[in-house]
Amino acid sequence: MKKLYAGTQVALAALWFCLPPDIVFAQAANRIPKSDFESWNDVQITVPMTKKVDFTLQGTLRLGDNVSQTVDQRLGIGFVWKVNKYLSFTPFYFHREARPPYGRHESEDRLTLGATVRFPIHKFTLAERNWF
Repeated sequence: MKKLYAGTQVALAALWFCLPPDIVFAQAANRIPKSDFESWNDVQITVPMTKKVDFTLQGTLRLGDNVSQTVDQRLGIGFVWKVNKYLSFTPFYFHREARPPYGRHESEDRLTLGATVRFPIHKFTLAERNWF
């Protein structure tokens, strides 16, 4: 019984000393590029439904790898609920597909709630937007 236990310890120790070089070399081969020219493109379509509610579609496309490949795609659908002329809430659903540099494919679904507060300043309006 002790021989089996001792043999298991030796095997684990050998495995421990063999794994780190493989991990180090795998990380060195997958480095993130030092420079990349990107293009982010956003499109938003808003359709008024009532005086207080708007239906909104939003799309984002990011071109990376020096604008040679699609790196990130996002599609959102939601509503803008206007409480009054200073406050609005935006419940949204987003779907995201991404391919980070030298990484594996990512897919994500996200529910968000946005709030926008507007502050009129003479002829301008300052808007503060937050997403949860």
